[in-house]
Parts: sequence; C-alpha cells; structure tokens
Amino acid sequence: MKKFIERLFSKKISSKEKMPFIAYQAGLRLIERLKLVKLQPKHILFLDESKKSTELSLLIKKRFPKASITEFCPHNHPYSIPLKDQSFDLIFANAVIFQNDITATFSEWSRLLKKGGLISFSSFGPDTFKELQSLLTNSPHIEWFDHLKDMHLLGDALLRTKFSDSVVDMQLVTLTYRKFVSLLKDIKASFSGLNREALLEPFPYRRLRCEYELTRNVSALLPATLEIIYGHAWGQGLALSPTCKSQKSKASSMIPMTIV
Repeated sequence: MKKFIERLFSKKISSKEKMPFIAYQAGLRLIERLKLVKLQPKHILFLDESKKSTELSLLIKKRFPKASITEFCPHNHPYSIPLKDQSFDLIFANAVIFQNDITATFSEWSRLLKKGGLISFSSFGPDTFKELQSLLTNSPHIEWFDHLKDMHLLGDALLRTKFSDSVVDMQLVTLTYRKFVSLLKDIKASFSGLNREALLEPFPYRRLRCEYELTRNVSALLPATLEIIYGHAWGQGLALSPTCKSQKSKASSMIPMTIV
C-alpha cells in the first residue's frame, strides 16, 4: 500500500488530462464574481497552477471577448514572472498556492498590473479537507496542508502591497466522494505544492480509510469540505486610500457535489 500511495503522488499528470475538478470549481465561482465588475480589460493575465486551463480560459474569453489572454503557470517562479511591468488590465489567478512569501507574490502581481487594473484570485483556506486533516493530526502527512493560508493573512498582505479597495471573502463547499482513494487523487491533482518529504513516512492508508468511512452521510457518500477564498483588489491610482475587508461571504454555503 505504501508503494501505491507513493506512485499516486509522484505520478505526473498527463497533458491529456482535464483540469483538476477542485481548481475548476474555484475558477467557475471566481468568473461568476467578475459579472459584478464593469472593467473591460484589453490585456488579461491568466495565472493557473494546474497548467490545464483551457476550459476556464474559454469562459474568460466569453466574458471579455475583446481582450487578449496570456496564460502562465507561476508554480516554479511566483516572485519573478518573466513579463513586462504594467502589462495587464486584469490578472486572473485561479487556485493559487501561497507556499511561502504572500507579500512577494502580491508585489509581483502589482508590478505586472496597470494602474486602475484589477486582480481577481481564488485560493483555499485552512478548513479545506478538514475531515481528512482531523485524522492526520499526529502524522507528518498533515504537512500537506501547510500551504493553506487564512483569509485574514491574505487580506493583511494586500494591505502591505500596492492595491486599493481590496476585498477578501470565502465560501464553504462540500464535495462528496464514493471512494476514499478518489479524494486522495483530487488532493494530488489540485495541490501541486504538496510536501514530498512527508511521503517518506509510512502513509496510514488503511487506518485513514477505515476512519473516514465513518463519516459517510445518509446518501452513503464521503464528505469533504473546501474553503474557497476569493480576493479582488484594484491597482494603485484608482482609489484615494487603500482599504481591505476580510469577511465571510454572505453567500457562503454548503454545496453538495458528487464525484467518483
């Protein structure tokens, strides 16, 4: 079983595979929020960790048909994206993994954004997969989730960088799975920044599977919580003074979805 888990988390995702389900759901909701924005960008930077952004890219193009879209995966160099200063009216960053310096990441986005431009991003908060985390409390594998940042940390980081009228909110979404291994596959596909060193420790698969089975709901499905964080902020020069609101979205809800 240890070799199976190691293969699961070390296997590269095929270029033919679709965008990870979790990242896709976050992206759909982020695009929905753009309907409230009157900005009509000419140049859009689409930052996507999964490298499988075709579906979302088409939806963004439909929302802004006159805009040109540049796609980039920032995973290996989030603080030094090789693009010119003030090149974009909108930076759309989906399923962002803030592994290290949050402020440095936002500073890089600020460099790329035109004055009066908008950043719109999604990420995952610390309650993501909280059911599994509760079973990993005394296991080194809990380090898989170290990169899940609290929404207030993201709000504070926006205040330290050159953005105005920043808003950070969150939404709780409940996924349901038929199989425990499907949940593990989703974690691997969506969170490319997993701590690989934790895999050197024996993975308590059988114990976790047995304990997780106890959480099956009345429909005999395994629940898994996502805390999706959304952030929006304007480039400097648009507002007179920077403000930041970190709040739970009024639309926060538990949304059931069933996947294999």
